[in-house]
Amino acid sequence: MEEDFIAAKKAHPAFLVHNATDVRKSLEAQEIEIIYGDDLEGADRFYIYDPFGNRIEIIEWL
Repeated sequence: MEEDFIAAKKAHPAFLVHNATDVRKSLEAQEIEIIYGDDLEGADRFYIYDPFGNRIEIIEWL
């Protein structure tokens, strides 16, 4: 018997983008919740969760 799957909260993929503001606006237009976490100097970043509960980071180095 397999144990219930639990998505990782800290270990997650990150997507490097060229314009995080545009990506954020596009996601918000699709009613995807944006989660803000710890500030990272020199970066604009936020997180979303996929339909399976996996945390995904969106990051733009400024």
